[in-house]
Amino acid sequence: MNEPKIYYGWYSQKQAKQNQKSYLYEDEKGTQLVLSEIMSDDSKPVFDDAIFMGKVVRFIKQIHHKL
Repeated sequence: MNEPKIYYGWYSQKQAKQNQKSYLYEDEKGTQLVLSEIMSDDSKPVFDDAIFMGKVVRFIKQIHHKL
Protein backbone atom coordinates (compact mmCIF):
# COMPACT_ATOMS: atom_id res chain seq x y z
CA MET A 1 0.00 0.00 0.00
CA ASN A 2 1.32 3.46 -0.91
CA GLU A 3 1.91 5.94 1.87
CA PRO A 4 0.27 9.32 1.20
CA LYS A 5 2.69 12.04 0.09
CA ILE A 6 3.30 14.49 2.92
CA TYR A 7 3.22 18.21 2.24
CA TYR A 8 3.42 21.19 4.58
CA GLY A 9 0.70 23.82 4.64
CA TRP A 10 0.90 27.53 5.38
CA TYR A 11 -1.72 30.24 5.57
CA SER A 12 -1.08 33.88 4.75
CA GLN A 13 -4.01 36.27 4.46
CA LYS A 14 -1.83 38.57 2.33
CA GLN A 15 -1.01 35.74 -0.07
CA ALA A 16 -4.60 34.51 -0.30
CA LYS A 17 -5.77 38.05 -1.06
CA GLN A 18 -3.02 38.67 -3.62
CA ASN A 19 -3.60 35.36 -5.44
CA GLN A 20 -7.40 35.53 -4.98
CA LYS A 21 -7.43 31.85 -4.00
CA SER A 22 -6.65 29.42 -1.23
CA TYR A 23 -6.82 25.65 -0.88
CA LEU A 24 -8.68 23.20 1.29
CA TYR A 25 -6.53 20.26 2.43
CA GLU A 26 -6.86 17.51 4.99
CA ASP A 27 -4.23 16.76 7.62
CA GLU A 28 -3.20 13.33 8.93
CA LYS A 29 -6.02 13.36 11.52
CA GLY A 30 -8.71 14.18 8.94
CA THR A 31 -9.05 17.84 9.95
CA GLN A 32 -9.72 20.20 7.03
CA LEU A 33 -7.40 23.21 6.77
CA VAL A 34 -7.58 26.33 4.59
CA LEU A 35 -4.11 27.05 3.20
CA SER A 36 -2.57 29.65 0.93
CA GLU A 37 0.60 27.67 0.14
CA ILE A 38 1.62 24.03 0.13
CA MET A 39 5.29 23.03 0.12
CA SER A 40 7.21 19.77 -0.02
CA ASP A 41 9.30 20.89 2.98
CA ASP A 42 8.63 23.06 6.03
CA SER A 43 10.51 26.16 4.77
CA LYS A 44 8.79 29.44 5.60
CA PRO A 45 7.15 31.23 2.64
CA VAL A 46 8.04 34.81 1.72
CA PHE A 47 4.85 36.36 3.15
CA ASP A 48 5.58 37.82 6.60
CA ASP A 49 2.16 36.89 8.01
CA ALA A 50 2.43 33.18 7.04
CA ILE A 51 1.38 30.76 9.78
CA PHE A 52 2.54 27.14 9.72
CA MET A 53 -0.51 24.86 9.68
CA GLY A 54 1.27 21.51 9.75
CA LYS A 55 1.47 18.42 7.57
CA VAL A 56 -1.27 17.78 5.03
CA VAL A 57 -1.96 14.59 3.09
CA ARG A 58 -5.00 15.18 0.87
CA PHE A 59 -6.12 17.97 -1.46
CA ILE A 60 -9.87 18.65 -1.30
CA LYS A 61 -10.53 21.76 -3.40
CA GLN A 62 -9.40 25.19 -4.51
CA ILE A 63 -11.26 28.20 -3.11
CA HIS A 64 -11.58 31.31 -5.32
CA HIS A 65 -11.82 34.69 -3.64
CA LYS A 66 -13.58 37.68 -5.14
CA LEU A 67 -12.22 41.17 -4.74
